[in-house]
Amino acid sequence: MRTLAQGGTGKNSLLDGFDEMTGNMGLSNYRNTFAHQMGDVHQAAYGRDSIGTVGKMIRGGQYLQGKLSFWRAIHAVQERMVTEMAINKGLSYVLKGKDTAALRDMGIDPDLAARLRKELDKIATFDAKGQVLTYDPAKGTDHQAIKEFHQAVTRGVKQVIQGTFAGEQGKWAHEGFLKFLTQFRTYSIVSVEKQIMRQMGNYGNAKALGILLGSISVSAPIVALRALSAAMLMTPENREEYLFGENGRLTAANLGIAAMGYTAIGGALRDVLDVGGSALGYNIPGSPRTPKGQIVSGFIPGVSLVEDALGGLADLAPHWDAEGNFKQPDPTGLLRTLPFGRTPFLLPMLQGLTQD
Repeated sequence: MRTLAQGGTGKNSLLDGFDEMTGNMGLSNYRNTFAHQMGDVHQAAYGRDSIGTVGKMIRGGQYLQGKLSFWRAIHAVQERMVTEMAINKGLSYVLKGKDTAALRDMGIDPDLAARLRKELDKIATFDAKGQVLTYDPAKGTDHQAIKEFHQAVTRGVKQVIQGTFAGEQGKWAHEGFLKFLTQFRTYSIVSVEKQIMRQMGNYGNAKALGILLGSISVSAPIVALRALSAAMLMTPENREEYLFGENGRLTAANLGIAAMGYTAIGGALRDVLDVGGSALGYNIPGSPRTPKGQIVSGFIPGVSLVEDALGGLADLAPHWDAEGNFKQPDPTGLLRTLPFGRTPFLLPMLQGLTQD
């Protein structure tokens, strides 16, 4: 990814030709300035509702955190991996004359498949099993069909590795204030349409449920490893309570619901379950992030961040908690609200530094 970001080529027999015609997949988060965010003389052309100082600071912080937490590189590799799979599967299915829900979902209808089939001998080579060995779209003659195929591949990638396109987003995604309020719920909001509704429409409710359960079986070990890493430097007593206590991170209910938050097809269900505890007036099992009463901030993380910061400041002084227990000054809550306070490689150190 570093080579591509610096203008080089990845020497990939499937992706190089695609990149030349469509642009490097996976590099969108390596760019921190876009045409529609220009200032000065361009503001009149693009509108007065341009990004302000606070927005630039938030965007810069997100950009930096994406680099330091390695999210940017991981996301880029995922996009390029899925792009390679989409090109391989798409051309292989077209070669074999298959017409599947996956192809139609990407936008490859029988007409486009027929036009692509006429180009295959020019733009691709296959092995004995029909798997794509090389792809060179520049050698094709039906340029419109190739462009449509590339659009279909891009659409398919953005369906698997969630992304959005201009014109399909609601105001929560492009109106400044609403974007701030829902900035940490974008993933789950998008996944309702991109994953749940799409899979139910393509395969039916039963198969969609099966996909969800399969996804949870993969994400649950990841959640468990993250919880274990966060508890590494805790005292034995605190570690036991953190992991296996009444509301511990590795109890069955908490692990299952947290794992759902790591699956795209889970959609906003994790958020609904989190906030459901507040709506019922208590912390239901599996909802560790939403204390009693925080219903609005559960749905609007921009508000919950302010709540957490104010609560962290209050915890710096001796105080009595809701159960009537006296608490000594505790900087833990405030430290976790700081930039990068929840990144996997810093959270264990913060947990260890704040143990009694």
